[in-house]
Amino acid sequence: LKGRRIYVLESPTFTLNNDSVLTFDLYRRSAAISLQVFFVATQWKKFKWLAIDNIALNYGIPCREGFVKKPT
Repeated sequence: LKGRRIYVLESPTFTLNNDSVLTFDLYRRSAAISLQVFFVATQWKKFKWLAIDNIALNYGIPCREGFVKKPT
């Protein structure tokens, strides 16, 4: 990765007790940057599985505001 800038965006730590849909908005600052998405799962060895088989990138389509549950 010599000569490339790496940007790391990190979400706050959270725990989910049920299967859930996670939605993230990803932005590119210019056409010169390439997008790579990494998922860091720290608990996968405990459960022996990691469900990353249903990931989709919707280019140019933002997250629906009504879909995001706001904290109370």
